[in-house]
Amino acid sequence: MVLKKCWLARYWKLCVDHGVLLEVSEQQNEFWSSQAPSPLQFVLSTGDKAREETSSSSSKTKKRNHDHIGDLNGEGDIANIILVEKGLRDLAYLVEDAVSSALSENRYSNYFKDEQQQCRPDGLHEYINHSMTHFESLDLTQEECEQVSFKQAWLTYFWRRAKDYGIEVEIADERLKYWIRHSRLYPTNRDAIDVVRGVGELRKMGIETKLWQSSS
Repeated sequence: MVLKKCWLARYWKLCVDHGVLLEVSEQQNEFWSSQAPSPLQFVLSTGDKAREETSSSSSKTKKRNHDHIGDLNGEGDIANIILVEKGLRDLAYLVEDAVSSALSENRYSNYFKDEQQQCRPDGLHEYINHSMTHFESLDLTQEECEQVSFKQAWLTYFWRRAKDYGIEVEIADERLKYWIRHSRLYPTNRDAIDVVRGVGELRKMGIETKLWQSSS
């Protein structure tokens, strides 16, 4: 539950910072921030630990991973689990896409505004090709870099656990290596797209649920 609380605290804070759904986000931010005071730092630290671990199928390693999952779940009573899961559903429905748009909207719109001022009517085709190529090469803002790193750490942690528990063995090792490799590089626009897809894949495959079942 701790990691999920970090996810909620992180996103509701971004909502407040970017004026998204202020009629609900301020109250939600206050609540979830009290549950997870330093979500970015906690998730990045968790991802670092998962990245630095060496693979082992020994019972000792599995026992350590079992305890670690228990520590991260924390406060595992039914009421708390329901509260967090409801919070995640509400967040996914209301917020995540809006936050992603808010993070990039000003930067991209300012870029295209500047480009359009330089565009001649007879050079529209060249302008479009140039703009799209240049658009993909734009640097992420610091806040966007933090968001990419946050999700890369999240994905690294869960694929590490999936590999250790023999969950989705056909792809777990490949995904783990992929996210470890990319988390060591400076985030790019391509990474920003990849982490969104990666989190979607994790949810679609039910990795978190399978880990919980394996560790129970």
